[in-house]
Amino acid sequence: IWGLAIAAIISLLYFTGVFNRLEKIVYDWRLTNNTLETTPHIPKIAIIGISDKDMELLGRWPWPRSRYAELLGYLKEGGASVIAFDMFFDMPDIEGAENDFALSEAADNTGMTIFSVWSPTANLFKTRPLDGIYKGRLSEIIDIIAGSAKGVGHLNLFYDSDGVARRVPIQIADTQGKERFMPLSLAAFLEQKGIDQKPELSPGSLLKIGNLHIPLDSKSCIPINY
Repeated sequence: IWGLAIAAIISLLYFTGVFNRLEKIVYDWRLTNNTLETTPHIPKIAIIGISDKDMELLGRWPWPRSRYAELLGYLKEGGASVIAFDMFFDMPDIEGAENDFALSEAADNTGMTIFSVWSPTANLFKTRPLDGIYKGRLSEIIDIIAGSAKGVGHLNLFYDSDGVARRVPIQIADTQGKERFMPLSLAAFLEQKGIDQKPELSPGSLLKIGNLHIPLDSKSCIPINY
């Protein structure tokens, strides 16, 4: 009777999600406390955000891409070594193709611009990673802009049931697996460091790129350390 009672209590706790929350707490604690004694060298990073005040001044979305082209020029003059867009340009500019040409030309002139792709997360969850690669429908860059990119990375994160993103898929691909993309931040980091070696992936364990070793979780994702 005691055994049945304990089993019933554990089952009840399981279905209420207590263990799930406990697992996330322990996972977060482990990551935040698994810190290096010495901080590795990290390049200076400037994050450019668009605020409500900017929109009051320059108008609501979408902005003509000639504005982003102008921004690339400023960043290059300011000494940027790599520029990454955390937005994707999967449709032609609604105000005219000349804006797409302007962005493409500016990116080509800088020679350091990383653009991005994205896949609806639901698509990636439907198919388990094969050899560490998540496959799904991609929102890709239009050809004229893609042709000027120094590199391309993906924007996908995996959110848990509590709304927190705890992992980044190491590679996503189209449904056929022909086009593969690493995370945008990693693509930008490799460009900044001048690392161009071929990645060596051990699914669910490790990603090696030259002397860079990135640990992966069992789902071939990079854990996010808060």
